[in-house]
Amino acid sequence: MKYKLIPYLIYKNDEITVIQNEKTTCIITDTNLIDFFTSNDEHYNLSFI
Repeated sequence: MKYKLIPYLIYKNDEITVIQNEKTTCIITDTNLIDFFTSNDEHYNLSFI
């Protein structure tokens, strides 16, 4: 089962971007996703706006 999530930008500087919603937090450096945390084992689609 897949969920389409609308994330919220919570922090950004020249080095990292942190995007979060109710279930997922991801930390991005440049264009690379370096960390991805989720509250369960489901697969998520992140929708960036």
